[in-house]
Amino acid sequence: MDIPNLNYNITAECSEDLILIGVAAIDKNHTAPELAQVVAQMMDATAKVPAGMLRGARNLFGFKQECDVIKYKFGQRKREFRTAYSRLVVLKRDCGNLETSLGFDVCLPSSCTSEDLMNVVAIIPEINATLTNLTNSLCAISTFADINKPMTTGSWIMVAFLSILGILVISAGIADYCIIPAETPIRKQFGVELFLSFSGYKSVCEIMTATKFKRGQIGPINCLRVISMFWVIFGHTMASSLTTNDNILDFMPILDYFFTQIIENAFLSVDTFFFIGGVLLAFMWFKGYEKDKRKLMSPQGWAMFYVHRIIR
Repeated sequence: MDIPNLNYNITAECSEDLILIGVAAIDKNHTAPELAQVVAQMMDATAKVPAGMLRGARNLFGFKQECDVIKYKFGQRKREFRTAYSRLVVLKRDCGNLETSLGFDVCLPSSCTSEDLMNVVAIIPEINATLTNLTNSLCAISTFADINKPMTTGSWIMVAFLSILGILVISAGIADYCIIPAETPIRKQFGVELFLSFSGYKSVCEIMTATKFKRGQIGPINCLRVISMFWVIFGHTMASSLTTNDNILDFMPILDYFFTQIIENAFLSVDTFFFIGGVLLAFMWFKGYEKDKRKLMSPQGWAMFYVHRIIR
């Protein structure tokens, strides 16, 4: 059997594994039963064309759990053969528009990086010219090695910071609610007051408490904030769910319903925050204008106005 030359900027480990698996898949009569089982498992873990492709199915999922447990020992070779879950991104025309791409999961040797696999795809037409159109449609290959990056020093610093902050919030909340009495002079001490400022219990109570608005405050602002916040979250949740749907075309008629405008306009609801910011800015400026017109209209006042906005 002719074994293709894979010396095209491909690592030796990847080239060796691909050739061994390729030969085993083609020449089944001279393949050990255990190795044939490995090839069968790799093919079984690879995605298949599902039902509903004409209704918008774009993500062809394989079976990652099966791919992760595949391993095989080749004779006297010290390195064990293992497989890894990867995804092919296929697009017929422009690879810059991945919104209409097709994701196809495959089970391949773990020794192959995404760069190795793209180099392999580039030489496929030299082996089989009939697959040229398919290889030209392949935009990218991603492996879990590309996603599972090791923790950096900055990552560990952030983990430590968030852990300390979480411990402070929990311990201060317990002390605030269970240990330190509500009416005690100890709470007035600077250190204790600073510690209790991290209290999760106190923060939740202040957020959930609806107090009466004093004169000179804009009451509906908080209502607008809450509605807009939940609206934005709802819209992004719906958008994220649509990316994994297998029948996206069935969603299109729903857009004609009146109440679907709630979903469609959720992306624009973030503009409410700009409106709130503008209202508060104008409100505070005119409030200060009534108190001290000269100071606010002075060059120093206008300079501080823009400095404040830039800092905000």
